[in-house]
Order: sequence, then structure tokens, then C-alpha cells
Amino acid sequence: MIAILRMSHIPSEKRAEKGDLYGVYVEDFYFAEAVQLLKTRGHPRRDHANLAQLFEPSGLVPTPFEERVRYIYGLSEELAHTISLFDGVMDTRVHVVLPEEGRAENHYGKASVYVKYDQRIDFNALIPRVKKLISDAVHGVQYENVELLTSPTYIPPVLKKREGWNLPGGIHVDPLREEAFLFLAGGIAALILIPSAMAAIFFILLVRARREAGAAHV
Repeated sequence: MIAILRMSHIPSEKRAEKGDLYGVYVEDFYFAEAVQLLKTRGHPRRDHANLAQLFEPSGLVPTPFEERVRYIYGLSEELAHTISLFDGVMDTRVHVVLPEEGRAENHYGKASVYVKYDQRIDFNALIPRVKKLISDAVHGVQYENVELLTSPTYIPPVLKKREGWNLPGGIHVDPLREEAFLFLAGGIAALILIPSAMAAIFFILLVRARREAGAAHV
């Protein structure tokens, strides 16, 4: 994520949080732009549960149904994680449906796969590989019983670097300080213009008063 932000000329840094967590920090000036940029590129990526986590000892003896549900869910998550590693894939979901145990041999399982990918890649060339991965990894799911729903996503081009303002006298205003500069410049202008305006009004009133006094004297 930091690499994506810096390639788009958005200053960012990584900071350690609690435990093993890290945060990505940007200036308030770039916040909205950074969030939108990362969102279009599928970040932050969601965590996928794995079989080891799902079958951690809990002190309770699970029922066969619970074991089966855990296995199917964990297998779906593992496959989704593997597919997300393909170049250009931004997000994916895998839903595996297996026949009940004891059913006839001609009852096969099914799998549905949702893939969100960068439209700049030719994902059609990857579809056979994804279907083969699913059919090889899930016992009872044949190649032709794997259905894919794909969603191409537009990735905006890299943002141009903001140069800021170059003012006379060799003064450079950093993009991060544009608002502060405008506020300061407005304050200085107000300090100069308001007294000048008041002096001009006072002068006009004084001239008018003198003219009226001269007219009254005549």
C-alpha cells in the first residue's frame, strides 16, 4: 500500500500499532485521495481464514456437522487466498458445495468463484487455471462444475506529482502548505487593505464635510 501511494506521489509511512499490527499514515491533505486510490486497487486486502485456525483445539468436541462446515469453509478460504495471489486479482470469494456423505457416486459437488480483477490483464486466459485449481483441490468437484463470475475493475493512472506554487523572489509553497499559505496571505492582505480602506473612507468623509461646510458659509 505504501508503494502504491508513493508511486502516486502521496507521502506515506508505516507505523507500528498494538501487537503485530501496522498502520499506514498520510497527511490530512492527502487522506481522501489516498483512501480512494487504495480502494480502487483492492486494498487493504482482507484476511483469509485457514484450516489450521479453524481446527485449533477449543476444549469442546465438535459434532460431525460442525467439523464438515469448518472444513468446507476453511477449504473455500484457502482457495480464495491462492486465487488472490494471481497477478491482477484484487479480491475473490470461493463457495464450495459438497454432496452429503453417503450419497450416490453420481452426485458431484459444485464450486462458485467470484473474482474482481484489474481490467488491464487478460483474465480469460486464467479461467482454465482457476477451474483446474478448484477441481484438483476439492474432492468431488469436477472441472465443468466450477462456475466463475468475473468483475473487471478500472484502475486509474498514476497521479501526477503536485509541484506546489513558485512565487516571485524564489519563494516555493509546498502542496501540503497551500491552505496555510492562503490563510496567511489572506490575513496579511486583510491587515493591509482594511486600514487602507478605512483611511480612504475617512478621507472621503472629511472632504465631503469640508465641502458642505464651505457651501454653508457662502
